[in-house]
Amino acid sequence: MDITVCTGGTCGENGGETLLSACSALASGNPAVTVRSAMCTGECPSDYAMLCPKVGKIDAYEASCATLDDALASAEKAISSAASFVLPGLKAAFVAYTEARQAEDANDFETACERYGAALKGAASVLDPCHEPLAAETLEWAGTVWAESLFASNLAVAGADFDQFGECGGGQALEEGKVVELPRVTLLKPTVDGAHASGRWEDDAGGGGAFELTMSDDGRAFAGTLSDADGGASRAWSGLRKPKPKPAARGRRRLPATRAVAPPSRARWLHESLLGRARCHLALGDAAAAVDDATRATELCCREPSGFDALAEALDAAGDGGAADEARREAEYLRL
Repeated sequence: MDITVCTGGTCGENGGETLLSACSALASGNPAVTVRSAMCTGECPSDYAMLCPKVGKIDAYEASCATLDDALASAEKAISSAASFVLPGLKAAFVAYTEARQAEDANDFETACERYGAALKGAASVLDPCHEPLAAETLEWAGTVWAESLFASNLAVAGADFDQFGECGGGQALEEGKVVELPRVTLLKPTVDGAHASGRWEDDAGGGGAFELTMSDDGRAFAGTLSDADGGASRAWSGLRKPKPKPAARGRRRLPATRAVAPPSRARWLHESLLGRARCHLALGDAAAAVDDATRATELCCREPSGFDALAEALDAAGDGGAADEARREAEYLRL
């Protein structure tokens, strides 16, 4: 069941974004309802925004949204027309959320914290996790692809059963203001023991030496070294596992996979409330409270990278650099 609000052109100027947010918040109690935006419906009312409670069953009509009260009234009407419902407390929670954003924009962080808190308290009945967690990665090298750190490329691993363990390189880097071509690197003669792999490497520029890699316990990353043959430099090397491409219908190209998933419409304003209060806590010098809110945001929407970005910032402020690095790694892993 979709509720569609036009937010483009005249509709956007007339308060379409506020109407979209109000519909999303008030429909939060029913997961079967998805609130969507349309950039333009082809109709441009002078003082309203176009709204359609049930696509294909109810024609779009002009909805008043000039003020917050107007938008809430129009949202309630649309949700009722869609044969859905508004849970008690959600209307007041959305008002508090709107007031919190206004206070944060005005740098009134104490008021913003209190109003974000009121919004989250009023919406406690719908603060359940909304994303399926990612499946565990296998601790196998064969057939994997990694975004690696040394050559601005992907490391494609064939596996231990091949003389050529993997290939990477061939990318570009900016050095002293100039773009330089990076060599193509081949990993050879591997010795693989579970999550640990080692062997020789050589590149198309005449270089070579030894490599050693260890996969993380969760299978999401590797860390290791690339050492020169003459006993010289040993460079730290790391990588994050890339997702496998999605299967495609016959005759079509395979689609790139993505781990990141935006919050559904019913949870987006709640996720933003948690991140907003985390920002305000940081501005007020309360890093521990910011960590708590950012952690709750990652639990609510575990496949939205911005929650882990906020958590990393809060953990840095709390002096826990190691945990902050883990949060940053998770955000990067989701974005691959």
